Amino acid sequence: MGLVPLRGPEWIFGLDAVFEGVAALVVLGVVILSYKVYRLTQDKKYAGLSAAFGALCLAFIARAITYSVVHSEPFAAMLGITTKDAVSQFFLGGYGAFIALSLLAYTGLVVLLMRIRDKRLIILLLGVLFAGMVYSGSYYRTYYLFSTLLLGLCAVKLYQNYIQRRQTVRLTTWGAFTMLTLAQLAFLFQPALENLNPVAHIAQLAGVVILAGGLLTVLFRK
Repeated sequence: MGLVPLRGPEWIFGLDAVFEGVAALVVLGVVILSYKVYRLTQDKKYAGLSAAFGALCLAFIARAITYSVVHSEPFAAMLGITTKDAVSQFFLGGYGAFIALSLLAYTGLVVLLMRIRDKRLIILLLGVLFAGMVYSGSYYRTYYLFSTLLLGLCAVKLYQNYIQRRQTVRLTTWGAFTMLTLAQLAFLFQPALENLNPVAHIAQLAGVVILAGGLLTVLFRK
């Protein structure tokens, strides 16, 4: 299992931690808004959405802290991480936590949108994903391939929902998941095309901001 390639324009290093931190805050807002919509509507899908994005919020926090340790020696020293080996170990642990939490979140979103009720199927899906990660030669590429597929499935389902009933909220939600899918694709190819690194972070942040805006629309309509 190889190290995650951190490549991109020089200016993005350090700023990537800021992007992740801001994304975590926005996703926290999505968690709160989803829960409020659930309390107003008693629609359990919003409770599921809140739980899934709660896991994603923790994932973004883990990656923000990990990037900060890698790019900022004072921050790493503040956490007692003072050697290159310690930084490498923290990086692997932090990125591993990000991968596990975000895959759990994306799988939860697929289960929610596809209305999968069979617990055995859900366990099988999670097992395939995590087995694929463990036995992968490059867990960076494998993770972003999986995340692209999962979010892509969500985007396709949401587009179908929008076609069935053309509502602004449905269009906004589809747009948000489309942006998140494109972000995963940009992360997947950024080791070969380094300029995609900032594009990926911007698309990811845009996706969660659009989603938060859609939930605000639902909340104000109630």
